[in-house]
Order: sequence, then structure tokens, then C-alpha cells
Amino acid sequence: MEEKWISLNEFMRRNNIGHDEAIRLLNSGKIEYEKSESGRYRIKIGRQCKRYRKRNAYKRKCRA
Repeated sequence: MEEKWISLNEFMRRNNIGHDEAIRLLNSGKIEYEKSESGRYRIKIGRQCKRYRKRNAYKRKCRA
């Protein structure tokens, strides 16, 4: 799976989590992200399934 970037809103929608839980994951270092100067988050998806196994997110196993 190639590396791809999505918005914070898209990440919350895909994983069925709220804003507080998403920010908690970002601050804990479990999710790789960048924050723009305007304060928007870009979240990396793809090769991070080893680092992120929280509840129902990424149900399939990593094939790395």
C-alpha cells in the first residue's frame, strides 16, 4: 500500500472516532502527521499499521 495523506476529518470519519480521540492519538505519537501553518492536520496513512492498532481502526493485518 502506498503512502497517502488525508485530512483529520477524513481520518475521523474512516475510523469512526471523535475529535478528542483523534487528537489524543496524534499527541501520543501513534499516528504520523504534519500540522500546517494554518493549523490543519495532514495524517499519513499506509505503512503505519504496526504503530497504530486502536479499537476498530485498520482491522486488516499489516503485510509489511
